[in-house]
Amino acid sequence: MKKRFSGKSIFVILLNTILFFTTGFFAPPSSTSININIDAGSQRRAISPYIYGLNFAKESFANEIDLPLRRWGGNATSRYNWQTGNTNSGNDWYYENATVTNAYNWAVTENHNGWVEQNTRTASDSLITIPMLGYAAKNGASTSCGFNTTTYPNQQNVDPYLPSCGNGVRQNGSFITGNNPLDTSVAIDPAFTQDWVTSMVTEHGSSTSGGVKFYALDNEPELWSETHRDIHPAHQTYDELLETSISYGEAVKTADPNSKLLGYVAFGWSGYWYSYNDLIVAAQNGYTYFPDYATHGNKHQAEWYLAQMNQYEQTNAIRLLDYLDLHYYPESGVALQLAGDDAKQALRLRSTRSLWDPTYRDESWIGGNDQTPEMRYVKLIPRMHGWVNANYPGTKLAITEYNFGGLEHINGALTQAEILGIFGREGVDMATLWNYPYPNDSLGYHHFETLPGAYAFRMYRNYDGNGGKFGETSVSATSADQSTLSVFAAERNSDGSLTVMVINKTSAAITSNVTLSNFIPDGLAKVYRYNSTNLNAIVQQPNLAMEPDGFTYGFPANSITLIVIPPYTGENPYSKTITSAAAQDGWILESTETSGKGGTMNSTASTLNLGDDSANRQYRAILAFNTSPLPDNAVITKATLKFKYFGVTGTNPFNTHGNLLVDIRKGPFSGNPIFQLNDFKAAASKNNILSFTNSKVNNWYSRSFTVANFQYINLTGITQFRLRFAQDDNNDLGADFLKIYSGNAGPADRPRLIIEYSIP
Repeated sequence: MKKRFSGKSIFVILLNTILFFTTGFFAPPSSTSININIDAGSQRRAISPYIYGLNFAKESFANEIDLPLRRWGGNATSRYNWQTGNTNSGNDWYYENATVTNAYNWAVTENHNGWVEQNTRTASDSLITIPMLGYAAKNGASTSCGFNTTTYPNQQNVDPYLPSCGNGVRQNGSFITGNNPLDTSVAIDPAFTQDWVTSMVTEHGSSTSGGVKFYALDNEPELWSETHRDIHPAHQTYDELLETSISYGEAVKTADPNSKLLGYVAFGWSGYWYSYNDLIVAAQNGYTYFPDYATHGNKHQAEWYLAQMNQYEQTNAIRLLDYLDLHYYPESGVALQLAGDDAKQALRLRSTRSLWDPTYRDESWIGGNDQTPEMRYVKLIPRMHGWVNANYPGTKLAITEYNFGGLEHINGALTQAEILGIFGREGVDMATLWNYPYPNDSLGYHHFETLPGAYAFRMYRNYDGNGGKFGETSVSATSADQSTLSVFAAERNSDGSLTVMVINKTSAAITSNVTLSNFIPDGLAKVYRYNSTNLNAIVQQPNLAMEPDGFTYGFPANSITLIVIPPYTGENPYSKTITSAAAQDGWILESTETSGKGGTMNSTASTLNLGDDSANRQYRAILAFNTSPLPDNAVITKATLKFKYFGVTGTNPFNTHGNLLVDIRKGPFSGNPIFQLNDFKAAASKNNILSFTNSKVNNWYSRSFTVANFQYINLTGITQFRLRFAQDDNNDLGADFLKIYSGNAGPADRPRLIIEYSIP
């Protein structure tokens, strides 16, 4: 089991006051349009598959998402005895010994070999935690506990199921000291670890031949004197951390030289800066003196550790530290919690900024006025990069425990999707979500694979149920407002597709104009979405028509959308739908029955008239489309004109006036785009290119051009159409005309010109 500590209890030496922020609820953006820019030629960075790791995963789910990495970690692994398969729970549960069991079924024993074997079956790499405390559990009997009540009576609290084991705290609140570690444990040394790694190489192969690739140098050593004080009451120091890391690291590398080591597996924010001994001593002296910091070159713990491991490599020509591993649980109160109310959900989404944003002042005690200005801004990943670059270049970054909570809710899914995108964009090399399946726990992690948070992993690792994955090379992707609409993009190595993950974190739909640079898309993209409409599935959406430089798309409220854009092949043409220009649309009524020229016009009406009036004067209509956004080198493969039926006055002219004919003009009819009476009779580039009958689908009339008429579509300006019935009037002195919607109508009803084209 894993115990987390509140900032107030563990970080007391850094906390004098708590800063409360008044950022309020997460409201939808004031605008429902946010632009996105993606440049496939900029900020290219390989995405490590290991960022999609988990601490716990059922075999079926690991198979489903092609889980890259699973971690054997947590407090109990610090006391694991590989020879017997036993461990001790530490202060997570009364310092009792136990036999290691399957996390999802405590009735089934599972030692490290069984655990690695599952990873082998699912092709997941293994990360194993090795103990460095100097003791391992001697047996699996829960009666073997650190503070037996027979020896140490009158304890503050005892195991309700086994009253013979207590919490090691006297009734007055003081800690019991001087207990014998051998009550629960056997002494171990680096040779014990070397033998263990050797046995795993024998059983499973070396790190380069299918065996365990990664080993962690214990777990959260700063907390040993809290979590495992029955065997390690002394507070951790810089020197102990380095000495144990070197001695046990050497043991691992001796047994498997190509394996990779993670250290120092820090527990959280304060542990990045100071040893636990520093924290305790400073609390006693008014925070004026931190002994380890002061006596080790005034360097903070993570920086000093990196520098010392660098020095070890320079001296011994062996790299003992391959990954700097820091655990991270945001201190804002969202970690390992249910989604909560609107305010907490909004805070959870904002808290992801602590991973990368140097302008984000933490909304917890970390951002308090009593903290130094530098420490108020977590900026975790850039900070880790900075420490590595300054002290031990080439060391990779790992975050092998993190949790932002809310995973049972769409809010947690949005947050988790954001986190995975950040890890890839910012260059984290390894990350494993802490999702321990507490039995009967309200968090629901026992059935993690059913939770919305698990679907965030599916969106990156198996969005289509057929193994479809997000790309492996991150590229530049920016949103005009990342706080409300996040975007992450990556190219996929297998087929060159550009994968674009968009996360709408608001309660309102957002439409985006997405600009693509240094990537020529195919004409159709596939779209997959996860949102609260269906929390049990990722739903494929209709294909999205692309243009060479981007697309426009609407992202529903609180949704994760993945757009998979193939590179250009010409197989799927581009499609552009252009609505008519309202100011240049209109109807013109003939001046007299036989004049053949315009007399009255209207360019503001929401409908257009076609037919004749009660004086037998003909109505004609002009539709204007700005076709200049089409590429200058576009090769048109299909063109379709559509307009929508509104109604009929008098007799339907289709019954008396023949077909509705269409003339086209490459440019404006009268040489001027401003709608005018002369458009009634002005020369066309070609007459009668289309002929409509009274046939419509869902009230839409639609006809496609012949190939010979594509040439009249103006790629550099306006294209106009003149609509008229074949017979100008029916001489009945009655008004008989068709009414269709104009460009002044609502967006859903406006005339459309749909162009499909390719690029040579």
